[in-house]
Amino acid sequence: MTTTIRAVLFDLGNTLSVSASLSDTFTDLAGSPIAVELGLDDHLMADLGGEIDQSIADLYKGHSTDQPHWLDVWRRPLRRHGIELGSADIERLCRAHLGHFVRSCEVAPHSIPLLTYLREAAIPLGLVSNVTGPVEIFRDDLVRKGLAPYFSTVIWSGPVGYRKPDRRIFEIAIDKLGLEAGPHVAMVGDSEAADILGGKGMGFTTVKVGKAVKEAATAADYAITGPCLLEFFQSNL
Repeated sequence: MTTTIRAVLFDLGNTLSVSASLSDTFTDLAGSPIAVELGLDDHLMADLGGEIDQSIADLYKGHSTDQPHWLDVWRRPLRRHGIELGSADIERLCRAHLGHFVRSCEVAPHSIPLLTYLREAAIPLGLVSNVTGPVEIFRDDLVRKGLAPYFSTVIWSGPVGYRKPDRRIFEIAIDKLGLEAGPHVAMVGDSEAADILGGKGMGFTTVKVGKAVKEAATAADYAITGPCLLEFFQSNL
């Protein structure tokens, strides 16, 4: 690494944590009190889970980086199945789903040693995450998982209204860290579109996290596996 890294921005899902399936965690609610109360049978729950998962995946496609209101993401699949629920009921269903989802996500084994090393090296850390849902669910889960204390700033796409790779979300993060954009900021994430191309657009040093080093072609400056992140920064700071 030829540039001195002065700060690191991290993605969350599949970078510092191992993400659960949005589809499976919605289907898991089949037979739960909220599903029974709203009249959603097991087959319908499975269909809805897949459609909600696909709707969120579609947010990473195309050129729009606007963050939709999370109620709409859950409302649309229900309407396609002829189910009209009030906003309060959709919110209850969404909160039950996302609560189960975040509890099902696990902190990756490499994350705490990595974050501890960077904090002890006096490297400012920021988290920039695309999330669709009530932000307090994700914020509280970050605390519950023991990750929150490591970050000087945490930027969620929901409250700011736009998603990575929109440069504005990165600008908020580095402004809060008191830095300007450039290769002295490292962006670490798993999404080629959101993290790597977004980071490259800011002039950041980009680090693609994958399950294997030799995956699909990437524009990232570095492509490594999660367990190798600590060694990478130990060798390159």
